[in-house]
Amino acid sequence: MNKLLLSIAFILCAINSFSQAKKRKAVSVIKQQTFYLNGGFRAGFGGKSRVYYEVKLPPNTVEWYYTVTTFEGDKTDINLNLVGQLTRVLDPTGLISIATQALLTPPGSKSCDVYLMDLDNAKAFYNKADQNGSTFYYLRGTARENLREGIVQIKDITSGTYYIGFRNPSGAQGIGISFEVAAIVEEVSSDAQKAVLYGNMGWNAYLSGNIEKCIELSQKALTIDSTLGYVKANLGLCYLIKNEESTATDYYINALDDIKKLQDKPTIKKYLTEVIKDINDAAAKYTSLNGSNYIKDLYEAELKQYRAFAF
Repeated sequence: MNKLLLSIAFILCAINSFSQAKKRKAVSVIKQQTFYLNGGFRAGFGGKSRVYYEVKLPPNTVEWYYTVTTFEGDKTDINLNLVGQLTRVLDPTGLISIATQALLTPPGSKSCDVYLMDLDNAKAFYNKADQNGSTFYYLRGTARENLREGIVQIKDITSGTYYIGFRNPSGAQGIGISFEVAAIVEEVSSDAQKAVLYGNMGWNAYLSGNIEKCIELSQKALTIDSTLGYVKANLGLCYLIKNEESTATDYYINALDDIKKLQDKPTIKKYLTEVIKDINDAAAKYTSLNGSNYIKDLYEAELKQYRAFAF
């Protein structure tokens, strides 16, 4: 019985410590917008059948949402209240996931298409490239076609700037649309910030040619936060330069494992790209980097999965 009580107490202490280390809150990214889109045929005589808005994700976003509803005629009483709803159901510690079914959207009456894109494709979308012998590309899993109303949760894209495009699929009938975008952001602990600072100092030492200092500072960063994959990759590069191929390979393998655990796919793409670039730059500077080609092949194979994601 005493062992059971001790176990319960330990679990409660762990939860309490975790909750103190992590704090999450809902913030507005795009306040509620309401607009009207003409049918595609009528757009040629004035008005427009497509539009896009910039979605600039705030720092430390862990997931984000957009909500949409549609209507006929003029409506001024729509209240999406996405931030308020997220605040109501959010567990600040992040231990409990948000149940999207607990979030409500006013019922819609028309259909619209919604796409998430980078800027170039947003412009192509707006200019109707798909009707003029070309096309536009959007991020799969984030789009909705023939949507009347709903809330979309996005977890694998948590940094950068994107563009949310709306299209009226009807040729003749106009449509009213209201939407809102909100994000869940996490406060970064002072220890995590300290680890990043040590990691950055280590990389600056590398750039100045002080390999041993880079190793020292990078290892210091990992004693504070052992999940910093890019720091492990920096150590791998240092040991490649020191011709310690086995140690370098271990760091690169562990780095890749940490990088792939990140939720944000654009960030994963960025780290993979930077690792390959750093190896190429080092190969141009140092005469021998034994094992570097195998590491590059490994990272390039992983990178192929993330070609569609901008950073």
